[in-house]
Amino acid sequence: MSKIQEVVDKIHAVLSKKKTTLKNIQSLIGSLNFCCRAIPMGRPFSRRLIDAICGLSKPFHHVKLKKETKLDLNMWLAFLKDYNGISLFHDRYWVSNADEQLFTDSAGGKNLGFGIYFRGQWVHGKWPTEWHRLGITSDIMTLELFPILVALFIWCSKLKNKKIKFNCDNIAVVCILNKLSSKSDRVMSLVRLLTLHCLRHNIWVKATHVPGVENTICDCCLVHS
Repeated sequence: MSKIQEVVDKIHAVLSKKKTTLKNIQSLIGSLNFCCRAIPMGRPFSRRLIDAICGLSKPFHHVKLKKETKLDLNMWLAFLKDYNGISLFHDRYWVSNADEQLFTDSAGGKNLGFGIYFRGQWVHGKWPTEWHRLGITSDIMTLELFPILVALFIWCSKLKNKKIKFNCDNIAVVCILNKLSSKSDRVMSLVRLLTLHCLRHNIWVKATHVPGVENTICDCCLVHS
């Protein structure tokens, strides 16, 4: 537990200042890389920290962290405050969302929304009026990721310790799930929530592109939402 507290203290120290030294950032990166041996899904959330020190060579050089990097560090804090230091094992094999009978789908049109099917249970909902006004319903990556996040929140107890591979016909969403990163601030807000929830429940996700996938189960849900 002392190791975890050490990492937490380093994160707090970096976040408490407008700028910090290259030496402090390198020390924090080393500690986070150590954590990632047991928490592999955390690796993408150290990447911006590494990018921030590219080109710097002197230990006393100062670094100003961007907003997104600070959000990544806050995600680490949210996880580490409850982490007991024990590395849990995932199931040996990857299973597809179809194997788990977990299907999600979204549509951005007027009066439409998202649908989720999991082992005989249905969840569906319409997009808020505000989302239409703000143009969020035109952001297909956000719409595709949202029901996956909802499913993980609702049925996390039944998906615990699993490695789940989502079949998806959207290449951009496949890349986001595999890299756990996006240039979109809006999408990253969902990715951080998804990653944090997966870390807390020892779930590992990735995606495979399936051209022209037929998602008829959730399509029915969307029609009746």
